Amino acid sequence: MWLQEADAAANNIDLAAFAANLPATDLQVKLTGAGDSNGFPSGNLHVLNKKAGTIAAGRLPVTALSGKYALENATTLLLTSLQIELGAGGTVSGKARLTEKLAEIDFIVRSLDLHALHAPLRATRLNGSGKARIAGTEQHVIANIADGAIKLGFDATRRGDVVKVKEFRAAAGPGPAWRATAAAVDEWSSARPDCDPVRGVRALVLRPARRGAP
Repeated sequence: MWLQEADAAANNIDLAAFAANLPATDLQVKLTGAGDSNGFPSGNLHVLNKKAGTIAAGRLPVTALSGKYALENATTLLLTSLQIELGAGGTVSGKARLTEKLAEIDFIVRSLDLHALHAPLRATRLNGSGKARIAGTEQHVIANIADGAIKLGFDATRRGDVVKVKEFRAAAGPGPAWRATAAAVDEWSSARPDCDPVRGVRALVLRPARRGAP
């Protein structure tokens, strides 16, 4: 094992200094670890952001991040036991597998307030889980989230500026859940491009989903 122990730290990292389109930050980064059985390092990661703020303000809403990292090979990074603190915006936990061309992420959100992250958005208190797959300009997200009695589920893919919704589900209170297929969402979105599908889901011609259906 070539690496017996590693302990590295960096302070006052401003992402905006690397590219104008990146948020302003003041990061403190600490890495500890050692060489793994595969010859690559693994260990613990801790990041603090002393200049956290909303996206609209040109800041990164993350106040702290911690987790375990491991290099699976020269081009693949595994992140596990991730805990991301968003201040008043809630928390995100999960794991990720990152390569040069692909990112696969499993996440759980707790008390997620979209308004605290990006001021133009409405205030929320979202709880739920999902999976994301990012490959180049394509992002695929499957999620099931709830804000109080309102429950939402969706399977959507974004390619460039085009978003395709394969399935969208919604339920409010004790009533039946409703499900829209890709064809129904596309038809309704084309007719009402200025509207939010969450608000207009009951205007769609939908079929009730069986109670407990995925």
